[in-house]
Amino acid sequence: PHQAQIDFHTSPAKEKVFIGGNRSGKTFGSVHEAIFRVTKTHPFRPELNAIKGPIRGRYVAVSIEEGLNQILLPMFKELMPRRFLINGRWEDSYHTKSRKLNIKDGSFIEFMTYEQETEKFAGTSRHFTGFDEEPPELIWQECIMRLLDTDGDWWIAMTPVEGVTWTYTEIEEPYNAGNRPYTFIQRV
Repeated sequence: PHQAQIDFHTSPAKEKVFIGGNRSGKTFGSVHEAIFRVTKTHPFRPELNAIKGPIRGRYVAVSIEEGLNQILLPMFKELMPRRFLINGRWEDSYHTKSRKLNIKDGSFIEFMTYEQETEKFAGTSRHFTGFDEEPPELIWQECIMRLLDTDGDWWIAMTPVEGVTWTYTEIEEPYNAGNRPYTFIQRV
């Protein structure tokens, strides 16, 4: 990992925003973060490895075809250590219909997209949520509500292609003003 990825992984912040240009390594770092957490093998944050019971994760992409199928799932498939997969095989662990990656110990990552209706993000408890690119604000709000009972973490790995948006006014500006103490903003 390069220094910005190390800073991202080592930050104890519960809320993280990893901002970088295209091909800067933010998605690669974000996928590693999800794998470290779901397999309880985080090399920089051992306290995350001590969580009791199965880990319930969520990873949200821009779209099914371009974001999930063409970028994220191939990256997860390549980087996920086989020893955590059911029968050591991706094909036995990832279910295409439910878009869910199941780990041998009962942990999982569900994959969702910004194309889905906001209501689809409700009702379930999660330990973490990773967002690939800036989410719509309502989806972000719904996802962070799923983290309350586990005191879970969320992060966004994004290229700010829209300019100043809700992430600046709702996350970065309050953080810079000292009103959002847990947020970690990293630019690459």
